[in-house]
Amino acid sequence: SALMTGQTPVPWPLAAAACEAIEILKTTPGLRSALAQNTAHVKNALRAAKFPVVDSPAPIIQVIPQTAASLKRLKARLLAQGIYPSFIRYPGGPASGYFRFALSSEHTRDQLDRLVQALTAK
Repeated sequence: SALMTGQTPVPWPLAAAACEAIEILKTTPGLRSALAQNTAHVKNALRAAKFPVVDSPAPIIQVIPQTAASLKRLKARLLAQGIYPSFIRYPGGPASGYFRFALSSEHTRDQLDRLVQALTAK
């Protein structure tokens, strides 16, 4: 199709991984349920602490520090909880950058609670 003209094809290993991921989801339906539960747990806990959370079922939490000092404090709290945050600067995104947390079906309740604690601590 004209849409794909001049586009680089997806590498075979990536395509194979995507197919395997679909197969895992088809044969292990509990993973989707666990992910939804983990996402709801974190977002509900953050909302209860008056932390701004996007109203979406997506298992992504993004945090945009308002100042260099708040960025430094949050990073220190995260590291103290054993969380190694991804700090991202995308073109077109917030100029100061932001932390992005991707929740998983495999995160434990303790891990999720440590994230909430680090994000909501004053």
